[in-house]
Amino acid sequence: MKKAAARSPFERDTWKRIQADSELAAEFFGDLSERPIAVQFAVLRRLRGMTQEKMASRLHRRQNYVSKLEQPGLDHLISHYARAVKFLHGRLAIIPDGAKLVYPGHMRREV
Repeated sequence: MKKAAARSPFERDTWKRIQADSELAAEFFGDLSERPIAVQFAVLRRLRGMTQEKMASRLHRRQNYVSKLEQPGLDHLISHYARAVKFLHGRLAIIPDGAKLVYPGHMRREV
């Protein structure tokens, strides 16, 4: 039996608030864009409701591979993140310093 993604009440509440409040979403994702790519990947995986084990299975890797991708400070090829993010229906972007991210306000959760 496959293990479901364990979401804390905090995560569920945060996602609901992000969906309901475009200002909060803009601030949340703006702050997130300043974090290391490993952190961004971990947040996206959790927002999509996927465990590390399930993500690893989709990538034909072991769980520790996903765990290492989520650890800031480890050096991975960008192609590793690009492949993983593709499975999460996301994309990588290089954002210039000083650029303002605009949240579309109609973001839906699609797993």
